[in-house]
Amino acid sequence: MEIEDDGMGFDVEAVNKSYDKRGSWNGQLARTFGAGEWLAHIDSAPGKGTRIQVYLPLTEEAADRCTREEMR
Repeated sequence: MEIEDDGMGFDVEAVNKSYDKRGSWNGQLARTFGAGEWLAHIDSAPGKGTRIQVYLPLTEEAADRCTREEMR
């Protein structure tokens, strides 16, 4: 899943440096998307907007279903 905007953006590195003071992005995203193994990538820069990519694991059945639908 990918979410993107053309808003104000932010300095990802600066936000990551303040991790101890504010908690984690992953914790916030985990509450949003539920528990489980997943990976999120946040790409942003001041004045450039933000893009968040979230990779969620699929069961074998769900992955097979997605593959079949892509081949149509």
